[in-house]
Amino acid sequence: MEEELVPVLDDILERVRDRLLSDWREARELLGFNVKGDETRKFDVMAEKFLVEEIKRRYPEAAFFAEEEGEIGGGGPFFVLDPVDGSTNFLRGIGACSVSVAVADEPYLEDVKVGVVKNLISGDTYVGIKGRGAFLNGQLIRASGVSELSEAIVGVDLDFPDKTELSKVFPLMMKVRKLRKIGSNALEIAYVAHGGYDAFIDIRGVLTCESFLGAKIILEEAGGVVTDGEGREIKGRMDLNKRWTIIASGNKVLHGKISEVLRGK
Repeated sequence: MEEELVPVLDDILERVRDRLLSDWREARELLGFNVKGDETRKFDVMAEKFLVEEIKRRYPEAAFFAEEEGEIGGGGPFFVLDPVDGSTNFLRGIGACSVSVAVADEPYLEDVKVGVVKNLISGDTYVGIKGRGAFLNGQLIRASGVSELSEAIVGVDLDFPDKTELSKVFPLMMKVRKLRKIGSNALEIAYVAHGGYDAFIDIRGVLTCESFLGAKIILEEAGGVVTDGEGREIKGRMDLNKRWTIIASGNKVLHGKISEVLRGK
């Protein structure tokens, strides 16, 4: 299934990208709020509807965990969709936004077999296939081997709902070489996979699985590590209501050092 899925998904995601870029100015209307309580724009709904329809055309029994509509029943395979990750960037014409898909045989986080993340502006496409590696535009990629905090470039999501909680990341900020924030979690985890970043963290406790699951397998297949903010394995039934913290690193050594700093050790 995995080998067949990748070209199918790449084609569907490229067509979503074309449609979004063509209709960008007309599709910015605020429609309301999605099942998670987040703002929904016309482009979010349009992209998700297209994804679901096109995937179901190829896989009639497909089930979905989708950012806008929530859980859509079916017998499987299970597709986890984030139609526009980095919606504010897309709305403002900033080039860091993506469409992300994860695919699993069963509705469990640890069962993902394929992940695809496509940059909606550049078209760069990241793919992870369980047991077969990670790829950027068809070329095999590996995560960074940087293991010292003082040498590490780390992406950090600083968009805390309560700004007083920014202090949680201060100890790490003081120890790393450089910080980055671009506003698309899927892309930032993918950047770790190809060595652009050495790590990425989001410890706000607001992430839901569609935001990171496609990128997670890409990084893991590139040799990296992804856990929750406490260093625990990310597993369990897919649930769009469960909130997560994330540490994503290029290697185990750096991951351990970041985890220790965030735990105050």
